[in-house]
Amino acid sequence: MKAIDLFAGCGGLSLGFIKSGCRVVKAVEIDRDIAETYRVNHPGVEIIANDIKKIDAETIFCPGEADVIIGGPPCQGFSMAGARIRRGFIDDPRNYLFKHYFDIVKIVKPKIFIMENVKGMLTMQNGKIFREITKIFADKNMLGGFSYNMWHKLVNAADFGVPQRRERLIIVGAIKKNIDFNDVWEKTICQIEGELPDYFRPVTVKETIGNLPEPTE
Repeated sequence: MKAIDLFAGCGGLSLGFIKSGCRVVKAVEIDRDIAETYRVNHPGVEIIANDIKKIDAETIFCPGEADVIIGGPPCQGFSMAGARIRRGFIDDPRNYLFKHYFDIVKIVKPKIFIMENVKGMLTMQNGKIFREITKIFADKNMLGGFSYNMWHKLVNAADFGVPQRRERLIIVGAIKKNIDFNDVWEKTICQIEGELPDYFRPVTVKETIGNLPEPTE
């Protein structure tokens, strides 16, 4: 499977997909220094070091070039004063980062997209922001005739062998409609535990870096 990474950073999300067998074909990162780090980490990926709002998405991306789009548009742009219709939300310039993520999904038409964001998105504006986002991706009129089956889950990094309590919201959209996401999640957990029994064991900071030498005077 081929993937595109938006808001790619230094490539941590790409790494996970590469390890799962995907080939990341393109990545977008606004910070040129961070993009250079991505390039070193993933030399085989075409990295676009530019502001996502300044790139010509229709020239750079094309329908069907990736099966998966991944990335987490920063949440600072998610603002909605009162109840707005979907078109008003998507066209609000304050939400341009999300809009460009959406537009690239609309162009590429991936089988699946995965959006990662802060826990607070679920409750932002009493949940209006989250509901608006899920409605937009399920709207055939806005996506040119296709739509996504939506699912989300709140996860904590501490539950995955990371010595940090960091909660993140994972939103998944799939064109295929008959997917039981909860069943897939549970089967995947069981598969990983079968291969790596200690994978989900809680890890402390001391266990992780306790073997580092003491600093000298």
